[in-house]
Amino acid sequence: MEKARIIIVEDEAILAEFYRTVLVDYGYNVVAMADSGEDAISVALAHKPDLILMDIILKGEMDGVQAAQVITKTSDVPIIFATAYSKTSMLDKAKKVCPYGYLVKPFDEKELRAAIEMGLYKYSMEKKLRKSQSRFRSILESISDGFLVLETDDLVISYFNKAAEKLLNRTEDDVLNQSIFEAFPEFKGSVFELNFRKAYTEKQFINFESYFGVSPYANWYDVRVHPGEKSISIYFEVTTKRKKIEEQLRQSEKMQAIGQLAGGIAHDFNNQLVVIMGFAELAKKMVDDNSKTAFYINNIISGALHSADLTKKMLAFARKGKYIITMVNINETISEVASILKHSIEKNIIIKTDLQAEPSTVSGDVSQLENAVLNIALNARDAMPDGGELSFSSSVVTIDQKYINSRNYIIKPGEYLKICISDTGTGMDKKTMDHIFEPFFTTKPQGKGTGMGMASVYGTVKSHSGSIEVESTPNKGTSISLFLPSVSGAVLKKEISEVPTVKQGSRILIIDDEESVAASLKMTLVSEGYLAVTSNSGKEAIKIYQDSWKNIDLIILDMIMPELSGQETFFELKKINPDVKVILLSGYSLTKEIKSIMKDGAKAYIQKPVLKKDLVSTISGVLSYKKA
Repeated sequence: MEKARIIIVEDEAILAEFYRTVLVDYGYNVVAMADSGEDAISVALAHKPDLILMDIILKGEMDGVQAAQVITKTSDVPIIFATAYSKTSMLDKAKKVCPYGYLVKPFDEKELRAAIEMGLYKYSMEKKLRKSQSRFRSILESISDGFLVLETDDLVISYFNKAAEKLLNRTEDDVLNQSIFEAFPEFKGSVFELNFRKAYTEKQFINFESYFGVSPYANWYDVRVHPGEKSISIYFEVTTKRKKIEEQLRQSEKMQAIGQLAGGIAHDFNNQLVVIMGFAELAKKMVDDNSKTAFYINNIISGALHSADLTKKMLAFARKGKYIITMVNINETISEVASILKHSIEKNIIIKTDLQAEPSTVSGDVSQLENAVLNIALNARDAMPDGGELSFSSSVVTIDQKYINSRNYIIKPGEYLKICISDTGTGMDKKTMDHIFEPFFTTKPQGKGTGMGMASVYGTVKSHSGSIEVESTPNKGTSISLFLPSVSGAVLKKEISEVPTVKQGSRILIIDDEESVAASLKMTLVSEGYLAVTSNSGKEAIKIYQDSWKNIDLIILDMIMPELSGQETFFELKKINPDVKVILLSGYSLTKEIKSIMKDGAKAYIQKPVLKKDLVSTISGVLSYKKA
């Protein structure tokens, strides 16, 4: 291996000779020695060493740091300082030239050798890294994104690739040998000029992303600026599309997080409504129907039912499943909503319909879809306090991947039924539009709205594999378009029909981790003549059923429980008795998990909260069920 070539710069002759002797003994080649900064520059230029060992305090007017600054500007050589000074001010001064080592006198020969070896190793690794980076930049020049080179203090364009021509709509012949700011005067004074000049003068790599709003170059740009000796190489790409996708992703993640929160709140709130409604109905049986107490209780029940409607909207937003899936005629749904509105809204609002969709059917829940159309229409009504025009239209459109990408929809290409609801009202600014689908966001006065209407619309459309597009201009109006997959038919899923006969004396096991919910259900059933026992965990319920399954006619099973879930508990119960009769109970709507358990043998499903008559009706129906 070739000996490393070293220059020693030291103004004390004895020390200089000591360094030379030690380095030669260790196998290094000392090619020159100097005792001043000026001499150091000369010998460095003449010998092009592999490393310079330099004292800081030297003879002459130039110190070691100043000499190092000059040398490193013209030569790529590592420098190690050897000095008696270790003050912070001296260290800070030395840092300016990024030395490969800093030895404080006195030091022994082993320390000197270690510093030399580490300096040479670090330099060789950095050199390999720079070579790798150079190769990488060459690759970047050949890819489809823009690349140009600017030279001299005037930043004159010396290279302009085909991708840059396409992205900036200029040919190389148009811009070559011109200053970047002559060729593109729009960039003058912008963040581009600031960073280009900084990279050139300070010789530092700069990566920035910025929006440039001046036509015809209005776009988001991601720019990387690589400094050279007297040039800068600029790689850039237009990132407007990516920015839109990132914004869509952020919005989607935000809505998903809010949806999880809303779903959890709705589920827990429904548990409390079970208790409120259950005990209120029990209390109602104990008082005279015409008493003030009965009036108060009826208002409690009515308030609980209104709260239950609110949680249904929250669950719709959270997309916790559809209710009854069937073929829905959207034209009929819109006509029904329009008919309701004609008889209920102000006469100064003109309603128009243009229903051209053919076929006009989608697969979904008719109640949810009708509520979605109605919620949008009611918002449109509220946006026209002085009257205006409310328009409904439907059409079948083909959405391809190119269109999806241009609008950042998260849907599949295909035939879609487009529902458009437009008004000529107050409209919205961008800030309002960014929040309209968030739960509890409302622009209405306090007490005039819950802020759940558009949130439930969002959840309904997303749960039907659709998308929403909103266009609005302040003082001109709003247009909201729903895109739902168009179908020619769907399967109807039937619910258990009501059976009025009450099989009193039946033994029922209630499994719910909420003690108050279980207690409310138990007292409600006991008041109707049933025998009921409660359990607050799946494990406890399995043991009870294992010991007494022949004496239990029916199980009411909550789906969301700690330790052992409702689904896991159900399958354990089936192992004990394959013919077990189970009614599923949940604060969520009819989820895929619940549908799956229904297919595996559960006899019915009840969504919390539930009125006593509905609970008793469902129980009667299940108890009357006989296996074919």
